[in-house]
Amino acid sequence: MRIRNYGNQLGMIGRIKVGMTNEKGLPISLDYFRFVSPYEDTLRRMRELFGEKPNSLPITFFSDDPSVSCAHFYELRNKAGQLVAVGDGRIFYRSTEHGVVEDNADDEKWKGQYMQGLARKYSEGNFQADWVERLKMKFLIIGCKEFGYWEFNTGAIAASIPQIVSTFDNCLQHAGRVQFLPFRLVVTKHKGNRVHASGRIYPVVNLILDLNIEALEQIAQYGENIQGLITEQKLQKYLPGKSNEQNG
Repeated sequence: MRIRNYGNQLGMIGRIKVGMTNEKGLPISLDYFRFVSPYEDTLRRMRELFGEKPNSLPITFFSDDPSVSCAHFYELRNKAGQLVAVGDGRIFYRSTEHGVVEDNADDEKWKGQYMQGLARKYSEGNFQADWVERLKMKFLIIGCKEFGYWEFNTGAIAASIPQIVSTFDNCLQHAGRVQFLPFRLVVTKHKGNRVHASGRIYPVVNLILDLNIEALEQIAQYGENIQGLITEQKLQKYLPGKSNEQNG
């Protein structure tokens, strides 16, 4: 017997980021991907594979489900930074003293009133609670031999989010799948030209479908590598009494 709740889940290896804090504790943006993981051996191997400051990473998705591989959602946080509500624009989940409550906002007018009302509820004094768009991606990095996924989160609604979501959705619509197709995540620095962001330098992350033979062959090897970890020949070596028979 086995509990089925987690049967289709992979473990997370780490995250990739395009920002960090400097020695003064201030956030700074990067024009390369930074690997973050609790496993030092993993970080060392990723640096050996892709260098210290990679600006392009070969990836593939392990699921065709957008809510798993490329989740795009609204979130609302209170003054303390706690997540109090999250939703996809139609179904919302909000925290209450009795637990999490699900709300349906199919009607566009009611949706606006609902979101504005919750934002007002969690605003305090000079703090104005506001809904923000977020994107959370879960994927495999091609070349990484560890069995687990990497995660990338962003709130860049002006550049990264629209491009990534568009590429993902178009590929899913026209190809019928994204699972085990080769993509590349690429980060570049852009200079803002809007009135309130003129001169500001910020990173933009793009998702690119990369149908080259080498990437396809590497993806195909995932299954072969895992299946080849344990073979009949290897098992024979460790069977009880086998080594004694060979030595006798």
